[in-house]
Amino acid sequence: MARWETSVDIDAPVDRIWQVMADVAKWPEWTASVRTVEDVTPGFGLGGSALVDARGTPKARWTVTRWEPGRGFDWQTRARGATTVGGHWIEPYAGRSRVTLSIDVRTPFGWLVRPFIGPGIMKNMKIEAAGLKRTSEASHQADRAGLTAQPPQRWYACRMTRPLLGIVGAFVLFAAAFALHVVGGATDQGWLFAIAVGLIFLTATGFPAIAVLLSGEFYGSRSRAAKVLAVGFVAGTSLTLGALWAANDRSFAPWQFGVAPALVIVVSAVLLVVRNRLFASPATTSSSPTS
Repeated sequence: MARWETSVDIDAPVDRIWQVMADVAKWPEWTASVRTVEDVTPGFGLGGSALVDARGTPKARWTVTRWEPGRGFDWQTRARGATTVGGHWIEPYAGRSRVTLSIDVRTPFGWLVRPFIGPGIMKNMKIEAAGLKRTSEASHQADRAGLTAQPPQRWYACRMTRPLLGIVGAFVLFAAAFALHVVGGATDQGWLFAIAVGLIFLTATGFPAIAVLLSGEFYGSRSRAAKVLAVGFVAGTSLTLGALWAANDRSFAPWQFGVAPALVIVVSAVLLVVRNRLFASPATTSSSPTS
């Protein structure tokens, strides 16, 4: 078993924090670690569940196994032989409140996967803790002022921001590879030139996969992921054609127009499969940042 834990002191009463914490459907409004929370059991409580789409992980269904109103709750998810338990607990502390978030990954191979998934889990729990603190304190201050608190707005609230960032990011990687190729040629460094050419073809043929992974939509919205892949396919095919043109003494040949899209499909598919195999393992799938 592997365990991670983080605590945060919040200048708000326990009952106010509990109101924010227990309303899991609204988590995406105040923590950037969660994209969506869907299919929440009516009257969410002991035995209830929710489908959580968390940052960097596939959607997972979390079921409440312990529920103490005003104090906290545990919930868990299972995938491929691993059980992950997330804890959310509040206690009065020095005139304030202290919230402790935890993740327990229960698998015989916890010691093995810990170095790979630990940093991501801790980062996500800290994001959640910071969002809970910010929202609870704002809500408490608004109560005292007789106002209604508004949850902090995330900078990427626009639905198309992340897909756009993914596409731009993929272009940046391709441009970096091209710049490296120019440097290698200008300095007559054959090894650097060869590496750069390889990176050019990788970033061109893998453009759709790179774009959708950078956008974070691979496990997010299917419709937005499809749009990123479609735009990425067009861009990747164009870049691959350009790379083949340069490799063929700067001339086009009929076969290039068939090979380019085929390469983009195959390489992108391989990249997505490899990514899924390496980072969507049972422990990773269970390691929702929602703790």
